Amino acid sequence: MISIENLTLYYPKTQITAFTDINLEIKKGSTTVLIGPSGCGKTSLLYVLAGLKRASHGRVKYELDKPRDNLAIILQEYGLFPWKTVEENISLGMHLRRLRSSVISKRLENILERLSLNPYRHHYPAQLSGGQKQRVALARSLVLKPEILLMDEPFSSLDALTRENAQELFLELKNSHDDMTVVLITHSIEEAVYLGDRLLVMSPCPGQIIADVSNPGWGSSDFRKNESFLQLSNHLRGLLKKGNL
Repeated sequence: MISIENLTLYYPKTQITAFTDINLEIKKGSTTVLIGPSGCGKTSLLYVLAGLKRASHGRVKYELDKPRDNLAIILQEYGLFPWKTVEENISLGMHLRRLRSSVISKRLENILERLSLNPYRHHYPAQLSGGQKQRVALARSLVLKPEILLMDEPFSSLDALTRENAQELFLELKNSHDDMTVVLITHSIEEAVYLGDRLLVMSPCPGQIIADVSNPGWGSSDFRKNESFLQLSNHLRGLLKKGNL
């Protein structure tokens, strides 16, 4: 689904190379999780994939006719407009893509019901909890029916219990959209192991991929209680420590 070739991003003003020589093939329907120390270029890489930044070198290729119309991104702080209600925030992307009113209405009602947001449809972001904002951000992306979903630490601002609930919701939605390709950034080792079928470990700045780990146990309801979950988490922790030396 996504092919990344010799990708490098350099910021001339600060003379900092965010990441360098990234080469990846990301399969359709996979969930790829990027993990690494702060400042290693994870978010910058996601922005390049989203077309929000231009790489200094290399290229990104998509197996899509119209990548911009088939790609959605969820930012760390959700990116909700404070002056728009829940339903207005969710509908915005569909209006920008000039979908028919009947299509917008049908998709909106469906996602509000599915994510239990109906009671809050006329609320503004300031009236919502962190978990509710996170659901609105997910809803706004999913109503566009993206083939590629990019997520930048979408659960990082949630408390522990709400974060686990949000992770379960993500897995439920992912399982119902098997063809959707996800690239997710997180600082949490346990979250990476629970959500990703492929785990990419990045080195400190300038970021490079120092490990590519497959994760066959991802997403199962009891995986957190499994010995292999702990073993893989410890393995990732060791890779991160080694990469920081």
